[in-house]
Amino acid sequence: MWFLAWTPFALGHWLNLFHTSYLDYPAGVNLARNTSVPLLGLIAAPVTLLIGPVASFNFLLRLAFFSSATSMFLVLRTFCRRSTAAFLGALVYAFGPYLASQDQGGAHLTFAFEALPPIIMWCLYELIVTQKRRPVRMGLLLGVLAGAQAYIEPEVLAEIAVVTLIGVAVGAVLHPTQVRLKARHLALGLGTAAGVLFLIGGDLVWWMCFAPGHLSGPAQPTNVLQSDANDLLSPIVPTSRQLVAPGSLAQAAARFVAGNFTENGGYLGIPFIAAWIATAITLRRDAIVRVTTGLAAIAFVISLGSRLTIDGHQTSIPLPEAVFAHLPLLDNTVPARYALLVLLCSCVALSIGLDRALGVVASVAARHRRELLAGIGVLATVVVVSVAPRLPFRSTGFEWPASTPSLLSQLPAGSVVLTYPYPYRRWDETMVWQAQDQMSFRIIGGYAYVQGSGGSQWWPPLVYPNYVQEFLVEEQDPAGDYYPSFRTASGPTGGAALCKFLSLESVDAVVWWNAGDGAGAVKAYFLHTLGRPALDENGVLLWDHASWACN
Repeated sequence: MWFLAWTPFALGHWLNLFHTSYLDYPAGVNLARNTSVPLLGLIAAPVTLLIGPVASFNFLLRLAFFSSATSMFLVLRTFCRRSTAAFLGALVYAFGPYLASQDQGGAHLTFAFEALPPIIMWCLYELIVTQKRRPVRMGLLLGVLAGAQAYIEPEVLAEIAVVTLIGVAVGAVLHPTQVRLKARHLALGLGTAAGVLFLIGGDLVWWMCFAPGHLSGPAQPTNVLQSDANDLLSPIVPTSRQLVAPGSLAQAAARFVAGNFTENGGYLGIPFIAAWIATAITLRRDAIVRVTTGLAAIAFVISLGSRLTIDGHQTSIPLPEAVFAHLPLLDNTVPARYALLVLLCSCVALSIGLDRALGVVASVAARHRRELLAGIGVLATVVVVSVAPRLPFRSTGFEWPASTPSLLSQLPAGSVVLTYPYPYRRWDETMVWQAQDQMSFRIIGGYAYVQGSGGSQWWPPLVYPNYVQEFLVEEQDPAGDYYPSFRTASGPTGGAALCKFLSLESVDAVVWWNAGDGAGAVKAYFLHTLGRPALDENGVLLWDHASWACN
């Protein structure tokens, strides 16, 4: 939500899309290695400006399903003669386990909005395999689509590139003559695509890798990212998000992907897999079925991570994905997310299989056609139901008073605000207040990945005097160990530290809301040091610079 508000605000005020001091003031944050989603922010800008970022977030989550289904349908129509087969394939892709897990599990908008991967894969298939269209024209289209995907979620683009490159390498080994014949066409198309991608996404890459504040190494420790890998049983054991999910199986699936509910989207279902295998065997001479099945197999192996995990227990069996942990940028990917490409490619193969089956039915005698159609209909229904999500999707509301953003809007534009809860990963309410208030103030702290002394971190850097941040974090989250304990802090402590902090960081206002275990202690600390608040609305206290006792 914060980034959806930041994009129109930054563009409207001629600010840098990829760097801001509105978070982690005064040092600021390099936004390129965070979920900046500038393209989605631009798409939703009218909604953001008219209604707000919360409405934009909800709008985009719903648009993610519709746009993903529509793009997949259009791609499948190029391979399928019958719209029924294309429709069912698009339905399974858009509402299948992967996108449903990203939407419901943690509302990962960047990984739920998968409208472009089907079209990108179609362009790659045309450039590499069929080569029926002019390479420069296809290269231009691919470059634009790849650039657009980079401004939604570059990790997905990297996953497509990895699977495609491995697929081309395998194809080169199996069919060296074909590679030589197609090499010039492919080189011209991919070269054009790379040039367009550089023009569109070069600035983003520069900010990600070289600009001030960029992260050195992965955003999270490699071992943490590698733990989010699919289980060997993930495709056949349903999660609690599926419409058909017996309790015992759902409990077993909850152990997969290190218990990460959001990333556990590798389920396909036994009916789906059986129909896919039957299609792959029956249509083994069909180029698109052969290619998509091969790519899906590659993506599945990568999704298993660096070591094979079976029924929640990691074995010592190494897997090829272990190499990625040592490659720049790829060491930042989550293996389980390759399940998207498994689902995409398998849906293409299955839709073609259904289309060919319907074609066979159309050619048989009329007296047998009804029975065959009924049988195919039953099988298709079983496959679709086996991957259907449990409805309705989960939704929630905000806990803080609705008047909080309007309370903060009374501050002068550009004010610097210190808030409790102190904003970082698990306490990012202030960022939503800021976004709802159209970025009218800056905040100390924020939930964003920044470069720390020991690598990247998701907690804000300490600002002198350290005592203030140490105290706020430890009171709201005793389990947090991001900063040293305020009880052992050196330098100014107590009220003197707060007054010095507010002065050195040019803070214009202090806000308190009842959150966290130590809300009472923090409230008492603020009242003792700052005196009576200037505003008190619905349990939200605000002290402004003109009224606090530090003066």
